[in-house]
Amino acid sequence: MDDSYLTSRPKRREDGLIVREVEGEMIVYDLDRHEAHCLNPEAARLWNSCNGKLDGRQILHQLYGDDLESDHEAAYLIGLQQLREKNLLDEGNGTASVEHETRVSRREIVARYGKVAAVAVALPAVMSIVAPTPAEADSCFASGASCSTSSQCCSGLCVSGTCA
Repeated sequence: MDDSYLTSRPKRREDGLIVREVEGEMIVYDLDRHEAHCLNPEAARLWNSCNGKLDGRQILHQLYGDDLESDHEAAYLIGLQQLREKNLLDEGNGTASVEHETRVSRREIVARYGKVAAVAVALPAVMSIVAPTPAEADSCFASGASCSTSSQCCSGLCVSGTCA
């Protein structure tokens, strides 16, 4: 793996997103794709560091200080890959050039760096859900309608084949 990812200057995407911090994690809602992403504290710190001005070395230093180890670089690559896959990076800002270097899985990181990577460095994690469209969100049955399960009813209660 070459080290070109250390010279790129990844930039977080800012347009079309609603961002909120909730209990140490960051919730990012993508208005264009109707997806919500929950960034754990490590992923949130990485995403915030991706300002388009800092290169990979500077981001690593900002995140981990002077005690850089190979597992820190691995965590950085994992996080960058996840942010890219969730369309949370501005690909027009030099981040596309590092895509092939970041194709590495958590399993490969643990295999490559041993249990130390899994224990010593908290890996960034981005969890996502797709939000329903307005039509899908408003597709429940009104009270009195025929139903077969409670999830079909707006009230959440199907009693003897009828929404309560």
